[in-house]
Amino acid sequence: NELSINDRVAAIELLGYQPFVQSEIAYRKLLTAEQPVEVQIACVQTMQKSGNAGIPEIIFDSWSELGPQVRQPALDLLLRRIKSTKQVLVAMMQGRISPAVIDLDRRVRLLKHRDAEIKAMAEKMFGGAVSANRQEVARKYSAALTMQASAKKGLAVFDHSCAKCHRVDGRGYEVGPDISDVRNRSTEAILYDILDPNRAIDPKYTDYIILTEDGQTFTGLISAETTAAVILRQAENKQQTIARNKIEEMQASGKSLMPEGLEKDLTVQQMADLLKYLKAPNRSDISASAPK
Repeated sequence: NELSINDRVAAIELLGYQPFVQSEIAYRKLLTAEQPVEVQIACVQTMQKSGNAGIPEIIFDSWSELGPQVRQPALDLLLRRIKSTKQVLVAMMQGRISPAVIDLDRRVRLLKHRDAEIKAMAEKMFGGAVSANRQEVARKYSAALTMQASAKKGLAVFDHSCAKCHRVDGRGYEVGPDISDVRNRSTEAILYDILDPNRAIDPKYTDYIILTEDGQTFTGLISAETTAAVILRQAENKQQTIARNKIEEMQASGKSLMPEGLEKDLTVQQMADLLKYLKAPNRSDISASAPK
């Protein structure tokens, strides 16, 4: 680790030319949280060039430690080949990887895959509009899609339940995604996103848990990674910087920072009001007339 990042990346590229039994141990060490993100990405790229059949298992074992910048190329590697794509779907069925890491575009490709087995596995994994454990809640709150509602009251619901982590038209905190453009989506899709936040998670918005050597535990989104530190973004846009050499364990929770069960604090009427506000064409006017 005394070498510069560039020298380490160059050395990692040479691992692909060694027999897999010799390079496997190195790959596993290079994908741990204590390694700089540039090193982890270089490891993934070298493994991709290697194409060895044992590569997917290394990624599955390391998955919970990988940050968002590394997960994307790692997932691309896994989905490049039919065999490893099947291994990914099996790993999801086994609970080793959360199905939520597969974004909508990838889901569509898997559901339309030319390989019949992959298509069948994807249909089993991603078939419903909402996760099975959230279907009863979705049925209950579907009434919010058609009932009379108040956008003004919906603003109050947003301020109380959503603004700590989401921003709309400059209102609230951008911990999770800015949802100002949510008007372009269907009301039904917005409702399901609220009720089932863990169905599909952008890697940027995956919740991470970091345990340090002195016994402290931190949770939040990884907003940045440097050679020396990991920076977590928490509710109300609070920042927490943690030195890599102090990290004992880093794991993705497999869930969105937005928890399931938000609806427990909302009546069906309040949900209808919130949806009305989020879809309102004059939303900025409504916000401007209310105190922040």
